[in-house]
Formats: sequence, C-alpha cells, structure tokens
Amino acid sequence: MRSVQSKSNVFAVALVCLTVLMSCTDEVLTDPELRTYEATEISAESAILKGELVSDGGAIIQKRGICFSAHPMPTIVDGYVEDVSSSTVFTVVVTVLSPNTHYNYRAFVQTDRGVFYGDEKMFSTLLGAPSVQSFATVDNITTNSAVFGGKLLSDGGATTTAGVCWATTPNPTVDDFKAQGTLNEWENFEFTCDLTNLKPNTVYYTRAYATNTNGTAYGLEKEFKTLPDPWTQLADFGGEERSAAVSFAIGNRIYVGTGTTPSNDFTSDFWEYNPDTDQWSKIADFPGEPRHTAVAFVINGKGYVGTGATQGGESKDFWAYDPTAGQWARIADFGGSPRDGAAAFAIGDKGYVGMGVSNLFNPDFWEYDSQTDVWTQKQSYGGGLIYKAVGFAVNGKGYIGTGYNNEVRAEFWEYDPSADTWAEAAGIEPTWDNRRFSAISFVIGDKAYVGSGYTGSTPYYDLWEFTPADNIWTQKTYMKPGSRYSAIGVALNGKGYFGTGAEYTQPVGYKKDFWVYDPNEDI
Repeated sequence: MRSVQSKSNVFAVALVCLTVLMSCTDEVLTDPELRTYEATEISAESAILKGELVSDGGAIIQKRGICFSAHPMPTIVDGYVEDVSSSTVFTVVVTVLSPNTHYNYRAFVQTDRGVFYGDEKMFSTLLGAPSVQSFATVDNITTNSAVFGGKLLSDGGATTTAGVCWATTPNPTVDDFKAQGTLNEWENFEFTCDLTNLKPNTVYYTRAYATNTNGTAYGLEKEFKTLPDPWTQLADFGGEERSAAVSFAIGNRIYVGTGTTPSNDFTSDFWEYNPDTDQWSKIADFPGEPRHTAVAFVINGKGYVGTGATQGGESKDFWAYDPTAGQWARIADFGGSPRDGAAAFAIGDKGYVGMGVSNLFNPDFWEYDSQTDVWTQKQSYGGGLIYKAVGFAVNGKGYIGTGYNNEVRAEFWEYDPSADTWAEAAGIEPTWDNRRFSAISFVIGDKAYVGSGYTGSTPYYDLWEFTPADNIWTQKTYMKPGSRYSAIGVALNGKGYFGTGAEYTQPVGYKKDFWVYDPNEDI
C-alpha cells in the first residue's frame, strides 16, 4: 500500500505536466499582433507607409509589408509592398499612385498559419502635374501652317487643359506660341491643333503640353520644316491700279504699261521695274492712243507693243521701245485688221500675233520680221476663233491656248515656224473648272507657266506648269495674291512676275500689287 506522501507526489507531477501542456497550447493559438502607423511624405503619386510587428504570436514570419487599395479593408490580393528587413518596425515606399485619390492601407504579415493584418489607416494623394504624350509626326505641313497633337495620359487629379506649343528654338513652352486642343474621353483624350502664322522654309520645334493648377507637363519634342513659299510680294506697281496692261522684260528690267483704270480710263503711261532695288520708275509714255488689251513681245533687246482697244475702237498700230535710248518708234502697222484681245509671242528675230476680236472673232495669224519691218500672214490658228488667249514660245515653238469664242477654252496648239503648221498640244486639264480666258503666262527655261484668268463669272488663282518635251501640264502652288483676271505675267532671270489685274467683284476691284514666283521654291 502506497503512502499518502507517494500519492501526493504523483498528483503534483501530473499537475505540473498538465500546466506545461496547457501553456504550450495557449502559445500556438495566439495571433500575431501588428500596428499600422500614419502615412508620411505623401505626394501626388507616392507615400511612405510604416508598420510594426508587435508580437509574432509564436508563428513563423514568411513575409511582412503594407497592403493598400482604394477601397476599405485592403488585403495582399489588392496590392502590397514587401519589407525585406527582419526588423519588427518596417517602412515601405508606395509608388505609382493616382493623384488626388483616397487610399486605405494596413500592415500585414504572412506566416505559416496564414496572413494577419494590423489596424486600417487612410490617406489621400495630393494633386499632381498632368502627363501628356506627343504624337509621332507633324502632319499637313504647308508654307505657313501644320497640324500636331498628342494624348493626355493623366490629368493629375485636377482640371486640365492640353494643346501644343512651338517655337523656332528647341524645347518650346507655353510661353512661346501655343494652341489649345479639345479633349475627348471617347477618343482616348487625344487632341490635335493647328499651328498657324508660321514662316515659310523655317525649322520649328513643337511638343504637346498639359496644364493644371499643379503645373505643366510636356511630351517629346518634334522638329519639322515649313515648305518654302515660291511667291514673294514686291513693291506695288508704280502707276495707278489697272487691268489689261501689257508687259515685257529686257536685260535686267521689267516694263509695264497701258491698260484700263478703276475710272475706266484707258492709259498710255509706262513704267520700268528694277528687281535689284525693288523700285519702279516712270519712262516715256506709250506714244499711241491710250489702250488696253494690247499685245507685247521682245526681239533683240527691244519691246514691241501694238493692237488693243482704244476709245475710238480697235487699233492695229505697232511701236518699238528701245530701253537704251529710252524712246519709242513706230513700226509697220499690224498686217491684219484692227483688234484687241489678240495673242502673241516671239521666236528669234520674228514676232507673231494673231486671233483676237474686232467686230468678229479672228482666226488669222501673222509674222513680223524685225529686219525688214514687214508683216506676213501665216497659217491660221489651229484652234479656230479665239479671244483673250495666252501665247508663249519655248524651244523654238510657239504655243497659244485657253481663251474664249462663245465658250471658255482650255486646249493649246503648238506652232512650228519652220513648217508654218499647227498641231494640237496637251490642254490644261480640259474640264470646265480649268477653262479660262484673260489668264497670264511666262516662260522660265524650257517650261511655260499659265495661271489666273476667269470663266466670265469664276476667277482663278491656280498656276500650271507646261513641259513641252513631255507635253504635260502640272499644277503648282496657288498664286499667292489670290484670284484675278487680266493681270500681267512676265519672266526675268529664272523667275516669274505677276501683278495688276482685276478681281471679280461688284464693283470690279482693280489691283496694283506685284509678286515674284521662284519655281525652285515650289516643292
């Protein structure tokens, strides 16, 4: 029989074991304890968040950090930043946040028994600068304009405007030239803007921008160059505004005279233009009766002017101007009947005049020999009756086209003086839109140019280039001064000159502006 003392010892040992077992069971069931601290260094897109592992509860810690979300009670599924240190107090930097946005966050640990979270805290990011992306290319580049744009990537949490800015120096800002675009959320917040009032043949730098109350952001810079402008305005014609004048070039000077003025006066004054000084000087008046719609051509350094409409009717007298002597001399009268609105050109030492109108349209065509002062009738114009056509000569052949004979014309015919024959050449796109009369023409090198004119109701300002070798017409840059008819056109030193004329308005607007065209700049 055991003693009472023995029994007491057994009971004591059992009590101790039970106590130890109960103590071990309580430690396993304890959850880790975490604390979440207030956010610091909050910006528009980031914040510093801090947590503390107060007790691990006996669990094996596998990962610790801060989880966050825009909705309450975030978990690591929503997103988190891990702290890789082993410190019980840990700090993480959360980036790529959205500006002006409310966030919830809390500390967490991932253990061998699961994920445990601390208390929830909240913060809001600040308003931020916007973010913008420039388009890859600059489009629709002209002599004085272009189109560019971009895409708003972020508004920074505030009301934002966006557009493009540009300058002739790199890194343009909104303090330079700018244009605001229209943001459309249904088009991914893309926008385009017109860059206007640019200078021709100039390098520009442009980039998209976006601005809100917190600042301005810029996209990548793009460089582009405006097209050269083949037209340059010169000093106005020295005389009164007029239309239906004549012009010719000798040496390094241009001569313009006759025509009709806004008061319907027929004129005989003549003016000389010096391209080196961009100045006009009055020369001796045309000695014949004042007139308009005459013709002119140049042979061996002299300008020849004749036919045209005077106050007394159509005329046929002809005069030669010698710029060296500064004098006019009368030559043999035109061989055909008096007329105005004829067409003319010169080849070598001979001048050619034909068509036009007196009482009737005239198809006849005449050659003037400057050596003998004799007019000889040649083969009639191949295109039949015509009035207010244009004439020019290229590479020893003459060309006459456009004009009017109860309908507006667009075709051209080529004259071979050695054979005295006409052959139809290519016309200016023979559609109604390109038919015209009272146009201008000039020749530069082996190409001819025809432009302006009107249909009787519709004036034009297009310019067409004719290449006889290929027998084709190509449309060039529109004439800068705008639409008009009965202007003058003349070539000098590889450039074409254009001016005076009339606008189709009520009342008719007479002009005296003067322009030069450089085909090398017409890209």
